[in-house]
Amino acid sequence: MPTPTLFVSEALREFPDTAGALSVACRDAGVDLHVLPGTSRNPWVRDHLPVVRADGTLVQFRYWPDYLVRSRKYRRMLVEPLDLGPVLPDRTVVHNELIVDGGNVVLGKDFAVLTRKVFRENPHRRRNQVEKELRELLQVVRLVWIPEDPHDFTGHADGLVAVLDGNTVLVPDLSRTDPALGKRLRRALRRGGLEPVPVTHAYTALGSADSAVGNYVNLVDLGTHLLVPQYGIPADAAAHERLATLHPRKVVTGIPCRALGRLGGAVHCATWGPVH
Repeated sequence: MPTPTLFVSEALREFPDTAGALSVACRDAGVDLHVLPGTSRNPWVRDHLPVVRADGTLVQFRYWPDYLVRSRKYRRMLVEPLDLGPVLPDRTVVHNELIVDGGNVVLGKDFAVLTRKVFRENPHRRRNQVEKELRELLQVVRLVWIPEDPHDFTGHADGLVAVLDGNTVLVPDLSRTDPALGKRLRRALRRGGLEPVPVTHAYTALGSADSAVGNYVNLVDLGTHLLVPQYGIPADAAAHERLATLHPRKVVTGIPCRALGRLGGAVHCATWGPVH
């Protein structure tokens, strides 16, 4: 069986604490860490790389996020789809013109969780068309639509949901920061047949509306190891303990993400995979 690989951007070299911790964690988990060439402009590989389907097929959506397209400052971060042939030569890639960021697709066994932003970014398609295409492309039975977090300029699902197991998902505990959003999020997930389990949340820890600092759901599951964002704030310890309790058979490893978090993402946003 091939060794699983976690992919990161060349831009992650600007965040040596994060890059170094990822390297050590992957080595401990028996996972290769691969830096993708030609990605120095954008650290968020999760968003512009394909979604990995359960059967291993790569689904490449159009990367044209509104938060980059509308910004003179950040438009330079728009990138063309990478040719993954040299690193994943045996994979089938399916291209589709729907505008969907990879960070807005949280895949479970037979479901996908996305925010309703998908409809706004694809106004040329009717809702039922979008849903039909996504079910076929992702090969899922259920699409679970959740509200966007108004504090997250990306509008992504991976800051609000992570799969725990089966139909159980992790969600940020929004009881203090945004209880109304928390209620709507839980209601949407339960409507889709999923059971939300709260995780420590301290989203406003460093004050900026664009900051992801304090979000612990944006994590990566390597199978035997769980990579959890750490920000150098008091809530880190509670989040680590909570996630260790929820994942008793996994090694929970903290990944420094303070600098990344201040840019609006964390460990899940900055990695792609693991791909087997």
